[in-house]
Amino acid sequence: MTKKKPEPNAAKPKYELTSQEVTAIKKLVAPAKPAPRLKVLNEKGTTISTAHPDQLAGQALLMDALGTADIDFYRGLIDQLANAAWRKGQIDRA
Repeated sequence: MTKKKPEPNAAKPKYELTSQEVTAIKKLVAPAKPAPRLKVLNEKGTTISTAHPDQLAGQALLMDALGTADIDFYRGLIDQLANAAWRKGQIDRA
């Protein structure tokens, strides 16, 4: 039995994107939505949180902007940001 060889100039079928790929591309090219800002919470300047009237909603929005649903990753990242902004015993507000 002989196999038929493909023609050298035969057009390849066009790749069709999956729904997951289409969604990822739409997110990539969509205008960025602003995420909640962070603020220093206490007078000592040792705690930060989202500057949103509802802390849970602010946290969810910031996690979405960071592309994570993992609360431990989020908290670790926020702690690292606070440590990076630590100056003279408090979080630098600048």
